[in-house]
Amino acid sequence: MFKNLITLILAAVCCTGVFAQSKADSSKTVRPKGVNLSLGFEPIFAFNNCFKTDLEVKPLSRNFGIEVTPEIYAASHILNNQHDDISGFGLGLYHKLYLNTGDNNRVMIAYGATYRHIDVTYQDEGFIPFTQNGLDYYQYKNFTDVLKNTSVLANIYVSARAVDIPNSFFLDAYMGGGYKFAKQESMYSGFRAYNALMYDYGHKGFVFLLGIKLGLQFAMKK
Repeated sequence: MFKNLITLILAAVCCTGVFAQSKADSSKTVRPKGVNLSLGFEPIFAFNNCFKTDLEVKPLSRNFGIEVTPEIYAASHILNNQHDDISGFGLGLYHKLYLNTGDNNRVMIAYGATYRHIDVTYQDEGFIPFTQNGLDYYQYKNFTDVLKNTSVLANIYVSARAVDIPNSFFLDAYMGGGYKFAKQESMYSGFRAYNALMYDYGHKGFVFLLGIKLGLQFAMKK
């Protein structure tokens, strides 16, 4: 009898252990391994003679991503019948937070900074100073100069994912703001500025951001 009782107790303990283990295993959240890669394009920057892309790497098991934003500036701008050649580059680094986890990460907040260096090469005419025999003179003539614009934009923005097709297409709409630190250098000052508007290369101060981002995304699972 005691032998049968001990057998029943051992069987009950084993069943309880198995049930508890299965319950613990079912309560665990299985996090996917790998990363999600996305390549985006912001068409609004084309109006500022810029081709901007966004490269993001996001771990599948985390609610954050790292975004790198290369920019290329190249154009010929006509101003008062004068051709201004624009060339330069920009590079940004951003930390992006996904506010809701899971498969429906629809709202994101990103913050970071972008460095830009843009040269405006132009030809114009006017009174140009020069020194001769220790005296300062002005001569009216045609000249070529380069307006060098260097800036750092620190900003934050909120984006919402309007279209999300896994391993295919995405479309985001974003809005935000920031502050731009800018410096301009040229040999002859007063002929070009490019700082009258908020989105000019030499603007310094608050910047309002609004636009869309579209591109491709791929999940690389392990």
